[in-house]
Amino acid sequence: MIINSNIKTTLEERSKKLEPSHIEIGLLIGQESEISEQQTYVLGLIPLNFSTEDDKPNNMDSILSINRVWVLEYCDQINIMLYGGIDIVGIYMIIPDSDTLNEKNNESFIMKLLKSIHTSINSKSLQFISYSKKTGLINGKITNSSQLFRLKSTELKVVNNLETEFLSLHCILPIDIKLKSKNGIISCEDGRDDIKEIFENQLFKESILLIENEMVNGNEIISQQFKSKTKLNIDLLTNQLDSISTSSLQFNFYKNDCNTHYIAYIHKLEQVKTAFKFIKKDIIKSVQSRFDLLFGDDDYLKLSKESPILELPRRVNIQWLSNDVSICDYLPSNGTIDDCYKVITDLLQITSPKINSIDNKNNNNNNNNNNNKPGKNITENKEIKEKKEIQSNEIKPSLQQPQTKQNNNLYLIIIISVLVLMVAFYFKFFV
Repeated sequence: MIINSNIKTTLEERSKKLEPSHIEIGLLIGQESEISEQQTYVLGLIPLNFSTEDDKPNNMDSILSINRVWVLEYCDQINIMLYGGIDIVGIYMIIPDSDTLNEKNNESFIMKLLKSIHTSINSKSLQFISYSKKTGLINGKITNSSQLFRLKSTELKVVNNLETEFLSLHCILPIDIKLKSKNGIISCEDGRDDIKEIFENQLFKESILLIENEMVNGNEIISQQFKSKTKLNIDLLTNQLDSISTSSLQFNFYKNDCNTHYIAYIHKLEQVKTAFKFIKKDIIKSVQSRFDLLFGDDDYLKLSKESPILELPRRVNIQWLSNDVSICDYLPSNGTIDDCYKVITDLLQITSPKINSIDNKNNNNNNNNNNNKPGKNITENKEIKEKKEIQSNEIKPSLQQPQTKQNNNLYLIIIISVLVLMVAFYFKFFV
């Protein structure tokens, strides 16, 4: 397990805020290697905020007092906020002493909890980090289904600023996706399946992926192919599509100024094909997550006859680890920036969140309404805007019909002019 140097520092700081007998649990965020088995990069952690109804901290004095259902709910909420390639890779605990893990039923409880998380997020393996308040030492363990979720000790390697070893992948699609039910009722389960079917078996199969305008061998190590690069543009070249339909939904693709920004992160030692996998995953996951948010706790959604088209929530880019790794949230069409700030503050416990950008052509209205509010930094990243313009211009020609009529007229004029000159030359010298 390779962990970021900020992990130990954060655990030390948070342990000082706990009572001696209390424990804390949280999620480990990072990436599982696709080419090196049993290799996991842990970039950061997110504490779970178990607050009571009156917003007072729900201090836990034993491992067995952890609410497993609550942990899984947190996993679901955090999971939709992670870009492609970044996942929940395990959990951590701050405990009074390392002997706490050996107390009766504690390890068994942790194994069952990790098994439930594994089922929820479908990971290959899960990491477990414990921090002892008594000794100030951190300990790492790993588990997976082949071990029947028994905890096995693993070596911890600390790397300074691990996030700088990751490349960010950016794909901007000049399409806006809206959902339109054929019978006025949309099923959440059917809709999720349709989304995966549409993208994996139709859109992706009929498209070409380029990195920095190049066709690249999928088995190449990405950092060797693009040396000294930290950000890479990925173009998804698709056929001209107006809509794609399934048995229950119709996806309309609008070629306009409403660009949607998809992001993934990849360790520099991974392969190019993994980069394509991660950006595709982000596209599908983003649409599915926004789709889920429309339903809340309901299994079905009924559209009114006046507004049969359902618009998906907008995606909000939030700074997480310095300027290297971001996370995201989603803003409904009737939501406000204040709602987004509240979610970030409550769920992620980030005291001064910075919003980098908001997808949707109506961003400017939202930004103008909030720029003057203290503590709120809502700026459209200039570099992202430039990439949107560049990629939009590159993709548009493939989405437009060639203008051959104007070309044909030009050729006809040239031919007539040449014939007139030839006739004049003949009468001058031969007649």
